[in-house]
Amino acid sequence: IIADGSENTLNGSYVARIYKPDSVVLSDDGSEVEDAKKLHKYDAALYSKMSMNIDGGGVLNINAANEGLGTELHLTLNGGNINIVSGNDGINTNEDNVSVTTVNGGSLAIRVDGATGEGDGIDSNGWLVINGGSVYAQACAFSGDAGIDSDMGIHINGGTVVASGNMLDRIGESGQTFAVFQFAAAQEGGLYSLRNADGSAVVEPEIENSFSYLIISDPALTEGEYSLYSGDTPLAGARSGGMGGNMMPGGQRPAMPEGMTPPEGMEMPEGITPPEGMEMPEGMTPPEGMEMPEGMTPPEGMEFPEGMTPPEGMEMPEGMAPPEGMEMPEGMTPPEGMTRPEMGRDPNRSEGEVSPELKSEVFEIFAGENYFSNVSAVS
Repeated sequence: IIADGSENTLNGSYVARIYKPDSVVLSDDGSEVEDAKKLHKYDAALYSKMSMNIDGGGVLNINAANEGLGTELHLTLNGGNINIVSGNDGINTNEDNVSVTTVNGGSLAIRVDGATGEGDGIDSNGWLVINGGSVYAQACAFSGDAGIDSDMGIHINGGTVVASGNMLDRIGESGQTFAVFQFAAAQEGGLYSLRNADGSAVVEPEIENSFSYLIISDPALTEGEYSLYSGDTPLAGARSGGMGGNMMPGGQRPAMPEGMTPPEGMEMPEGITPPEGMEMPEGMTPPEGMEMPEGMTPPEGMEFPEGMTPPEGMEMPEGMAPPEGMEMPEGMTPPEGMTRPEMGRDPNRSEGEVSPELKSEVFEIFAGENYFSNVSAVS
């Protein structure tokens, strides 16, 4: 319990190891352990062999050469103002597939200074659940670590969350709307502001470490249009399909020409629909719900009307190629020199770069999860 009105500062050592008796082999000069069987390892400034619960309204400042708070089971934060600067993970709960890190209240501010060359803001080897309070977590500036990281799932159900890092861990089903911004290039830190349509800031964090991913969640983040600023500079980005989605470079899902629908019984890539106004060969009835281009046969496995055979030597309409992920009918090839369209990308742009016309300064937020990619300053 952090006593109300108190301010406490803890400076943590690097790593403390306790070895099994009679297992230690020292160097010739006795200054180093060359071999030993580890009995215990304590690598956080404040460490528990069991669960740790933190309550109260006081302040706890932790300056840790390695990890800040560590437990071998669960950690629950119910109150207090905790400020952690750590050389490695700010918080680590380390029982694989078992530990649960829960934030119900209080204030938690974490910055990994990179003294060990790595470190997540919060790292749970089990689950991370945020129900309330505030969490500001900055991962190591130059390693592939995340502001919030969990092996078994992250769930944001309440509170204010701002997490920055260079890796994005999967966020599971959550009770509160959140937005993830992936930047086109590493950000050097500074003041960032997510503003609603009225120009009022929902959150306005000062971020010290450089980062590529920014996660924001807050009860005030409701459905609507928002803008994102770095200092006074407006930023633009493109909506992406989220983690695990069928995203092309730059985070864009492939798009079909307007009005397309897949042939009956055939699966199309997600979000793809055949060109508007297509017609079947004379005397032929298209499969239900489908129109075919003039002189074109249906994909393999689809039946023609009884007594009808496909025209021989068919070619795709000039300038047309099948949508990416869709196979050509057997025996059919696109016109010479044609490739599938790289929908959602400008072929003159580098890999992973989104065409400017697909980016917007307006970030439309829907209830639930929201992912935006290739965020950069408005040119």
